[in-house]
Amino acid sequence: MIDEEKLIDRKDDIKRIWKIRDYIQELEDIKDGIVDFLNSRKKLDDVTKKLWISDVNGIYSSTVSAWELLYNMVAKGKLKHVDNSRHFLHLARGRLAKSISELKYYKEEIVFSLIKVIEIRFEKCWNAFYFEFDKLIPIVKPITKIIKVSNFEIT
Repeated sequence: MIDEEKLIDRKDDIKRIWKIRDYIQELEDIKDGIVDFLNSRKKLDDVTKKLWISDVNGIYSSTVSAWELLYNMVAKGKLKHVDNSRHFLHLARGRLAKSISELKYYKEEIVFSLIKVIEIRFEKCWNAFYFEFDKLIPIVKPITKIIKVSNFEIT
């Protein structure tokens, strides 16, 4: 009976985690828009352009890797490896910061719009992941040990 309950819970977890793909798809769409923008700029040399495009693609690929790890670990019931997913998500956030600073090289209105959209879409992914992290592995606060020394003193 208990194993059956765990299996049902895991199926619910898997369904929720699967839905994160919707947020990742939105992230992919804006990533493609940024890549198109960078490819259309003549001001950058090819090496810099390829590096910047690689950074933008890295946001997406690291987020996908985080999702794949989370999904597979939950499906297999190996929750102790969820931190690997969290690692890739943090890697994606670092790439996001780097890409935003690179995009700011262009002082065009479209750039500010692209930055705003990618920040919003990444934040949706981040929040969805962290909802799952917290649900799967809740943070347990350590219990403070209280010792009664006497009727008037507690340490």
